[in-house]
Amino acid sequence: MTHPGNPPSATDAPPSMRRLLLFYLPLVVLAFSQQLTYPLVGSIVSHGPLGSQEYDAYAVGQQVLFLLGAVGAGLITTGMVFCRSRAGLRNYLRMNLGLAATAALVQFAVCLPGIDGLVFGRCLGLDGDRLAIARSSLLWCIPLQTVFFLRNPYLAILFNAKRSGLTNYATVMRVLIALVFASVFPRFGLTGWKWGVFATTFPAALETAVTRWFALPFLRDLPETLPDEPPAPCRRQLAYTIPLSASGLLIQASTVVTSMFLALTPDPTVFRPVHLYALGIEKPLSSAALRMQTVTVAFRPGSAAARRRIVSFTATLGLVLGCVVLVFAALPSVAHWYFCTVQNLPETSLAMARRAMLFASVLPAIYALRGFLEGFAAVRYRTGAVMNGQLAYFLVLVCSMTLFRHVLPLPGYLWGMVAMALGALSTSAMIALQMRRRAE
Repeated sequence: MTHPGNPPSATDAPPSMRRLLLFYLPLVVLAFSQQLTYPLVGSIVSHGPLGSQEYDAYAVGQQVLFLLGAVGAGLITTGMVFCRSRAGLRNYLRMNLGLAATAALVQFAVCLPGIDGLVFGRCLGLDGDRLAIARSSLLWCIPLQTVFFLRNPYLAILFNAKRSGLTNYATVMRVLIALVFASVFPRFGLTGWKWGVFATTFPAALETAVTRWFALPFLRDLPETLPDEPPAPCRRQLAYTIPLSASGLLIQASTVVTSMFLALTPDPTVFRPVHLYALGIEKPLSSAALRMQTVTVAFRPGSAAARRRIVSFTATLGLVLGCVVLVFAALPSVAHWYFCTVQNLPETSLAMARRAMLFASVLPAIYALRGFLEGFAAVRYRTGAVMNGQLAYFLVLVCSMTLFRHVLPLPGYLWGMVAMALGALSTSAMIALQMRRRAE
């Protein structure tokens, strides 16, 4: 078995920037398909009877959805490490299905009477129709949650085969379908949270089916076992993925905690929609930056030169993605089109949204660095460092938001963006520190 300190198939020769770019570009499409569809669907929801307040409630339900789904946050990375043989894949599939069932059952439980009031009412500050929308949308998104888990093994197989480009077809299809729905549904009065759930679930299910079809030839080519790496049983794979999933859980918990803090601002019905719409742009780009974790795991840098090459690519990527976010703060016409025309945000909130985007422009660079460090820790089998880094993120975010509420006179709509930046910086610092200590 490969020694934990020596990642399997480590690459000593530095990969070219072109090769890194060609592998990374499909990951951008994947990240955008997962994140860009939500603001597109948001335009369907926000044209419902309650306007931006309906989207606020729907988005809170989605935050709880992703919080519960974070139990599988590390499964793609785990699949890339252990699904290199059929025996390892069989163990992985059992673990993946078990975690999918667990997430679905907990999601159903949160929607039960009494628990829903505690979660959405007391903790997240919703009431009346908004609470009912958040609860109902979460309940009807159980199939969506399951679809995301079913996609994991096929993505891992394609990434290991360095065929990330094949995921483009499925993910572009998902984005295009969501774009068509966002354009057509409001014209025919198909708006509100129910149509939002449909417009999210249907494209995701098709994407998973197409991804599976692309992965099948590579799955058939897998050897039964690997001589230098015996198949890991479910318990070992679960032990590997738990720290990664715990870190993902902390990330999603921080999103819910941010909503809780925004509910305590002087005017949450104004500030929280501004934050959520700003996230609609920032999150796809930061998610694309975090794909550096997948790049690092796929290329497994085994030499200092290879690591330097990937770090250079990471820095360039973060700068480019940050500039894209900055466009929505610097250009009034672009900001007005997105926030007011597409997302139906009141024009009185436009200035706040632009300032939020200005602060958000630093996040992609920070997340790109974090993605590299998490990937490097994963290929060294040091997933505990990733979990500790995310714990630092969560603690710094909570402390920052508390400070903003009681001490620093920062406007409420900026709380989330500034706290996220501080938390992401603390994550990178913690992982780097732990990796250096292990090396010594």
